[in-house]
Amino acid sequence: MLYFKRLPTAAFALLPLAVTASVSAETQTQTQTQTQTQDQTGQLVVTATRMAQTIDQSLVPVSVLTREDIDMSPATSLPELLSQLPGVDFSVSGGYGKASSLYLRGTSSGHLLVLIDGVKIGSATLGSIPFENIPLALVERIEVVRGPRSSLYGSEAIGGVIQIFTKKPLQRMTASAKVGAGNHATQEMSAGVGLGSEQGSLAINVSRFKTDGINAQENRNPDKDGYEEKSVSIGLSGNITASTTAALTFLRTESENMFDGFRNNGTYNDIADSLQQTIGVRIDSEITEQWALSAGVNQHRDESKNNYLDCVSDPATFACLSYFSATSVFDTKRQGVDVKADYYFTDEQILTFGIDHQKDQVSGTSAFAVDERDNSAVFGQWQAAFGELSVLAGLRHDDNEAFGTKNTGNINLGYQLDKNRRLLVAYGTAFKAPTFNALYYPLDGDGYVGNSQVRPESSKTAELGYEVNQSTVNYAARVFITRIDDLIQWSDWPCPCMPENVQRAEIRGLELEGGFVIDQWSGSASASFLDPSDRDSDKKLIKRARRTMQVDLTRRAEAMSVTASLLAQGERFTNASNSAKLPGYSIVNLKAKYDLAKNWALEAKVNNVLDKEYSTNPGYNSLDRTYLLSLSYNR
Repeated sequence: MLYFKRLPTAAFALLPLAVTASVSAETQTQTQTQTQTQDQTGQLVVTATRMAQTIDQSLVPVSVLTREDIDMSPATSLPELLSQLPGVDFSVSGGYGKASSLYLRGTSSGHLLVLIDGVKIGSATLGSIPFENIPLALVERIEVVRGPRSSLYGSEAIGGVIQIFTKKPLQRMTASAKVGAGNHATQEMSAGVGLGSEQGSLAINVSRFKTDGINAQENRNPDKDGYEEKSVSIGLSGNITASTTAALTFLRTESENMFDGFRNNGTYNDIADSLQQTIGVRIDSEITEQWALSAGVNQHRDESKNNYLDCVSDPATFACLSYFSATSVFDTKRQGVDVKADYYFTDEQILTFGIDHQKDQVSGTSAFAVDERDNSAVFGQWQAAFGELSVLAGLRHDDNEAFGTKNTGNINLGYQLDKNRRLLVAYGTAFKAPTFNALYYPLDGDGYVGNSQVRPESSKTAELGYEVNQSTVNYAARVFITRIDDLIQWSDWPCPCMPENVQRAEIRGLELEGGFVIDQWSGSASASFLDPSDRDSDKKLIKRARRTMQVDLTRRAEAMSVTASLLAQGERFTNASNSAKLPGYSIVNLKAKYDLAKNWALEAKVNNVLDKEYSTNPGYNSLDRTYLLSLSYNR
């Protein structure tokens, strides 16, 4: 069989990505909107190998959410949407807009690499990813790759990689608008316009989301903790020559988040203002029939400003004597440049190699001893097919001025048992670089200080999988084991408290997933069974649900579509000694969409239909029954 197929640059000019050469997943979404329900496995994905493949060709587990999936989902936020996928577990500190942590296959948020249009995002100080601040209204497509990918992307890609693609222009005129309202004084608004031709395209989209929210924390200030978000995205592409394209992508999100303060014991609300901004410029070119070249520059800004009331305490009793206003600022700027080349020996063999360079800078009210660092890397990847056997192998060398060098690699094998069945075997290594807080945080009033001697965390993962892909039904089973060494843990009292490489973890897992499309019905289901353990204490890692099940069922009619979704999660421990835990829960979500007329639709969603009380983070509330009614226009 032909494992690879060369795809012309011009066919993918609408979505230049910072990690692809001459190919794009967006065109697949554009051209197969009507047929994707017949063949989910035929969709193109690019994140797993930094080049285009269909899902059934990929040797790496990958899940895709298209714009149609997003529109049909009851989810209102990105954490809710991603929770539909295998291996994904979220811990949310309150309602909309509140801090969220994603555990992919039991690894922590710090072990996950997240890209927006190929641009690496996240805070270089905290090491966190602002999932709660990424607007669904401006997202066109999401790819979730499970398993280590440091051999392609470097630091963080221990548990996997998530790439989010914003809306891009088409080669025609488009327009869209949406307005909605629901309980908790929730409002959503979005609009977009696109202009395009074969020579070039431009798309501009804006959105706004606002809610009064719920009381985020238990036993704290019993008020509503609101959230507001404003966003804009721009996509611009054009043909330089018949075989060369250039593109610009831009996303900016500003948000304001209220939460019960920590230093004032939750008596007053603190307000956090944040900015997320990504911009990337990319050129893709087919040099010859065998050579393709891709190069780009990009920048990500993660900025936060917290306005809060601090407390002057009695040193003897720790009672608060008085309050005073204070502000803390933490800003991250990440700048990157990369060049990647693909050489097609044949349709069955491709060699990919490239270089990456990233510069991180931090600033704010805390005076870090070191406020910038560079990371340079070279990487290579070989893909080949020998009859029924497919091979993917990769190596990467990172050189970071903060901690030195790190080498990572992977090997993936796939054997086609017959037309529809396949066995998969994989092994990969990965690492997580220490954050600026871990390395250089200045000694603060609470006694916390960084440790410049901490080393990167490192991991080894082995996996065995079995897949069946048929025209109307597909299912898969995978078992894996991940061992993480030199986990960074902040020491406790007595202070000064600093981070150290003291913990080792082992995560054993089983993933089951499947889906079907029969006439007007489609559905998917997944289940994850995890054993996430601290190898030193033999206790379970905290905040991970060890049992998770997700079921989605959709019926599409001529004018109306309805989706029902079930999420069930088992108990999770909340402290290292495993003496405290949160109980399991299950919630049901519903979404209905009715076409009023050409281009016009009415949408209604009800989440947590049974109004279950539950929590995924100790001390924090989760959303009760919520509903949202929207009117949309798409042309």
